Amino acid sequence: MAQAISKPAVLVVEDDAMIREIVSDVLEGADFDVLYANSTQAAFQALDGSARIVAAFLDVDLGDQGGGGYLVARHGRASRPDLTVIYTSGGSQENFARERVTGGVFVPKPYLPSRVLTMIQDAVRGAESRPH
Repeated sequence: MAQAISKPAVLVVEDDAMIREIVSDVLEGADFDVLYANSTQAAFQALDGSARIVAAFLDVDLGDQGGGGYLVARHGRASRPDLTVIYTSGGSQENFARERVTGGVFVPKPYLPSRVLTMIQDAVRGAESRPH
């Protein structure tokens, strides 16, 4: 019996349920497994519980007083140095240069979910082509 090949997983951290669902639907349609989180703590649990996460799409302003996307990215990179990080926000980008992890990119709201998908697909392809 052939062993099932697991799909790469993407963590979507967004406190707006509608946005989270739209982005997740696009990613799932492109054959990614999607893990969802609507708070900083839920994102930490997802990162600590799944070794298959290759990318994180993070709202920087979660409104939960837990630290938001910047803190989630640092937590994720502690165990996954190659984690692709894409930040988003409908607010200011003034803290981005200071708070982002190396290589993290910012997509301002509103955005096209297809743009996020393309960024994640490109990053995953790039990671797969690097020697391990």
